[in-house]
Amino acid sequence: MKKMKILFVKTRNLRIFLLVMLTFVLAQIPTWAQQVEITPLVGYQFGGKITVQRGTLNIKDAMNYGVILDITVRPNTQLELSYSRQDTKVEFRGAPVDNRIIDASVEYWQIGGLVEYPKDRVRPFGLFTLGATHFNPKEPGVSSVWRFSGTLGGGVKVFLSPNLGFRLQGRLLLPYLSGGGSVFCGLPGGCYVTVGGRVLLQADVTIGLILAF
Repeated sequence: MKKMKILFVKTRNLRIFLLVMLTFVLAQIPTWAQQVEITPLVGYQFGGKITVQRGTLNIKDAMNYGVILDITVRPNTQLELSYSRQDTKVEFRGAPVDNRIIDASVEYWQIGGLVEYPKDRVRPFGLFTLGATHFNPKEPGVSSVWRFSGTLGGGVKVFLSPNLGFRLQGRLLLPYLSGGGSVFCGLPGGCYVTVGGRVLLQADVTIGLILAF
């Protein structure tokens, strides 16, 4: 019970932190913004594998989708807020039950920076963000988990006009799974716990439509 209470407090603090950061950023947009870009996107996310005490949890590859808000704060530099979601399946291999498969979603909530290198209408860029990842199993009695995470990525923007373009990008997705933190609870045999302080390696490739204002 004590461990579950600690987990709840950490999750609540993370949600409060994200809400405060989002409120601050949105309040400052009129002051900072030289240009705002909204980019709905769709792509493919590579799942990753987690080593746990009784086996492995394998997150299956699947499509993902989301939206990006970029705010130009100075020439060639943007503040970026992003959300992406993958609806997938998670397979458990190990004792006491092998090949246990459940539906789940993986959500990334991120804030960070983007630096671009304009070449006429083509703009290569690199980005770095920090935020949180939500692992949410879609099965009664199986708890969801929030974890701190970061991303590294790059790609290219191609503008057809000053207000319309396309964005192609790839990212490394790096949720930090702290030692002793439960990943999924409620599966047969109890909770499956990550080993040590480990980073789950995921990746995605996406394409989006840029609407600039």
